[in-house]
Amino acid sequence: MVGSTLQARVILDYYRENRAEYTQLNVLLHCRLVRRWRSLYIDCPSRAITEEAMAVAALVKVPVSQLRLARSLCVRFQGKAIARWPVVDHCPDPTYLNLLNP
Repeated sequence: MVGSTLQARVILDYYRENRAEYTQLNVLLHCRLVRRWRSLYIDCPSRAITEEAMAVAALVKVPVSQLRLARSLCVRFQGKAIARWPVVDHCPDPTYLNLLNP
């Protein structure tokens, strides 16, 4: 559970400056986060928390992508996958790609 809390803290700390999004993401503290096979699994203890976790998935994907924690994000309830999203790499500066291919 310590690793799970640590991963949730990393995601929450990404949004520490934006209080509204930080508050929305507090639902992750009720979940167990597990990284396995290039995926980040969010195991939720109840159906209500599962729905809240799915609602904030877009917020979770940004730090997961930028920190390269996983390639996909999966919300689970009672061991069954409820939803899965690919995590797309975000490039902070679009001109960076042009420097690679002049």
